[in-house]
Amino acid sequence: MAKSLPWATIETLPSASGEELAAWEQLVDSAGDPEARLHALVGRALATYWAAQTGASPDSWDTLAQRRATDVSEAVELARRGPRHRVDLLATALLGRLAATWGPDAATGRVRDVEELGELLEVLDDTELRLRAREWLVLGRFDAGDLAGARREIAHFVGELSGTREPLFHRRVALWHANLAMLEGRFDEAVRLNQSTISHTADSAGAPFSFQNVAITVAVERYFRRRLDEVIDTIASIRASSPRVGANWEVGLAFALAESGQLDEARDIFDA
Repeated sequence: MAKSLPWATIETLPSASGEELAAWEQLVDSAGDPEARLHALVGRALATYWAAQTGASPDSWDTLAQRRATDVSEAVELARRGPRHRVDLLATALLGRLAATWGPDAATGRVRDVEELGELLEVLDDTELRLRAREWLVLGRFDAGDLAGARREIAHFVGELSGTREPLFHRRVALWHANLAMLEGRFDEAVRLNQSTISHTADSAGAPFSFQNVAITVAVERYFRRRLDEVIDTIASIRASSPRVGANWEVGLAFALAESGQLDEARDIFDA
């Protein structure tokens, strides 16, 4: 039986272990056919997403990011060269590329992959792959600023959720509605939905990730209300206690300081 792909790795910040990476490395090296290699390449790419932050790999983020991009590109090519009826392989490879290269630098390529996944939905039978594809259709609408389109895609996603117990799928729906509330100016509702959803599903997404997600939501709400100065101490505390993602919070702290008129303090962070 094939090793399950670690899809949740991307959102369980920060999760990576040397043992997990070694297992996927071995699967890549020992793959005896294109399908097995495709599966192993996607698995390795997902497993290494947080490897630099956790110390599971001695390589830098940039080195691992390039390796992930290479792995998932090969996986997509293997899928395209395979049997045309194996749309599940192409969907897996495209989903792997979207997840493993997630970030602003991949925004242009993401649009093309999401569009292709939308086309595959017409012939894709696997329930989990369909839901993962629909996730990206929702995110694609959010990326484009199309809130009406996001609502439609969320409705399609919910329509396929019946009978599925995977908590992260149900969690997404609630967080998407919170995102809509934030983008539509319903700030109190957005914060309430985020805090409620994340606090009830921390065990399925990793407590550190969930706590920081709440903090980000509150910071965004304060930004829109021009009250970022109220969360400066919180951001500074998270920055100090989360060295593995400290650089992210340093940027957030500098931004909050600058927006609050504390330009010298913000400049000191960037000059350090």
